[in-house]
Amino acid sequence: MGKSMKPVHWLAIGTMIPIILFLIVTGLDTACSPTALMSAGESPRVCYREWIGALSGWVAALAAGGTIIALFHQIRRNEETAHKRALEAKQLFVEEIEVTLRQLNRAWKHAEDIDEEIKRGKGVEEFIEKLKREMKQIDFDLTQGEFEDLLQLMLPRHRAKCATLLRRIKAAAKEKEFPAFTSEGHEYTREPDNEELVELLLWCFDYINRAIESDHPELAGIFANRSPVRNQYDEFADGFFNSFLFGKFPNNPNNPY
Repeated sequence: MGKSMKPVHWLAIGTMIPIILFLIVTGLDTACSPTALMSAGESPRVCYREWIGALSGWVAALAAGGTIIALFHQIRRNEETAHKRALEAKQLFVEEIEVTLRQLNRAWKHAEDIDEEIKRGKGVEEFIEKLKREMKQIDFDLTQGEFEDLLQLMLPRHRAKCATLLRRIKAAAKEKEFPAFTSEGHEYTREPDNEELVELLLWCFDYINRAIESDHPELAGIFANRSPVRNQYDEFADGFFNSFLFGKFPNNPNNPY
């Protein structure tokens, strides 16, 4: 980004203007001296009028040049301000999204523990309802944030990456439905069962983590204790801070937050 003119530059301009005016007056006095007028056969009034007319164009050009220079530097200052605001918006977005990601880390941990309970054949209905409420709270918090406004202030290269991350988080937080078909071929939607919901959430969380690993390495440590599923549950992909919870989730002591 360009810099505004330094005081020394304005001092130089201020020094040059009197010198230019002095040269103009001196030249005018020489050109319209009685000796010069006698040889040219002109009157002093005509001489001065012609010189003033000729100089007026130069004065106008100098004034226009000064205006253009001032506008140029104003534009550069505006660009610097806009660039600074864009970087500040990106930093604020990262700070706010970090809070949401820590909520998601808790939900991911809970989903992993519930998945272990399902594999052991234990009942998880109560825990599933708590997990759903946890995700609804995250979804609500996303709607109350200023993420979309911050995206509009960012530089294009930052906006694209942050928008991708936000889109994946929103997809994970929303309620899940699967497309399905009746025996007659009519399409409808159904809610996933407990096992499908947990598997789908695990896939969504890992999908978010992929965006963080590639585009936001400063946030990568949030999910350091989670287990990536990668493509394990990709068949579910095409189907579609603390929560208001009471009681506890099943807790695997070997799976830290």
